[in-house]
Amino acid sequence: MNNYLQYFKDHHKCYVVFDFDGTLVDLDIDWSGWESGLQLIYKKFENTYDTLTFTDRYSIYNEMIEKYDDPIWQEIIDFATGYEKTHFKGYTENLNAIDAIVNGIGISFHVLSANTHILLDPIFSQLGIKDQIQTVIGREDLQYEKPNPEGLLEIMGMNSNLNEWLMIGDQESDEQTAQNAGIDFAYVASFGAWK
Repeated sequence: MNNYLQYFKDHHKCYVVFDFDGTLVDLDIDWSGWESGLQLIYKKFENTYDTLTFTDRYSIYNEMIEKYDDPIWQEIIDFATGYEKTHFKGYTENLNAIDAIVNGIGISFHVLSANTHILLDPIFSQLGIKDQIQTVIGREDLQYEKPNPEGLLEIMGMNSNLNEWLMIGDQESDEQTAQNAGIDFAYVASFGAWK
């Protein structure tokens, strides 16, 4: 049996939320200009803004959204969509995770991603799993970025049986998001090779 499906069965998981990049697929994107592009947007709204460092990029993003609301959010969405569209070169799929989605009868699958629908939607169609995924939440669907649980809570809706939920991701921010929503988390690496 597939490692994912065995885990879902053993841990009584009925609802599974996957992160996207680094979890379901590994995107081939040159991210080297990402932070500097965000910095330009931040500086436009707050001229005292200095630098964005990797260790605090999530908190800075969420703080800027909190402070400047829709105007900065829209600029970030426009930047993100354009950046992903122009820098995307391809992807490698996690065949074991895709197989679990295809064969996970009775399990409700969802995706929570910081990527935009410009990438998410066509890739899910290419992988043949678009119809198996109940909810896809991308960057433009949310105000805040992980580890804020906004997206995860939206996916979960009114389902209060938190023990039936699992989030799978590759980053500490994914784990913190699951913790902030009160559900279990597993690192994608714990399921073995992508094959």
